[in-house]
Amino acid sequence: MSAPFKRVMAAIDPGDDLAPAVVRTALNVAADGARLFVVSSINTAPLAYPAPEPAAAAAFEAARQSLNDAHDVEKRLRAMVEEEAPGAQFETAAGGDVDAVLERADALDIDLIVLGTHRKGFWERLLSGSRSNEVVQRARTSLLLVPSGADATVSR
Repeated sequence: MSAPFKRVMAAIDPGDDLAPAVVRTALNVAADGARLFVVSSINTAPLAYPAPEPAAAAAFEAARQSLNDAHDVEKRLRAMVEEEAPGAQFETAAGGDVDAVLERADALDIDLIVLGTHRKGFWERLLSGSRSNEVVQRARTSLLLVPSGADATVSR
């Protein structure tokens, strides 16, 4: 029996607590013979500006630490993928935006995008937006959404 999907992408934000569950879910889907691509989207915009004014130094340092933490998570996820799916392709789409993920999905001819979603209320979505909602609206391929609270230890 052939795999229902030939090319699966796990679209992750390593700063998000759902990233391990998204990668684990994509590994499970790809276990039937699909090629796995993991695209890590890190938002580097807060650090793309010159040194901050003294009043903003604490916020700038917090953004720098958050980015460092995201890179640490990305390294652990990369190691997990390399161990469990040696043929998988892992790449970083700098910028942290939906366009970068969707462009990679198109370029790689992806059949299924796996991504996480948080249960935000109306006001939170209105004020902060929802990247997963934007992907749902704009993607030209099948999607599998992993909800917040999903277990990252699902086994094959």
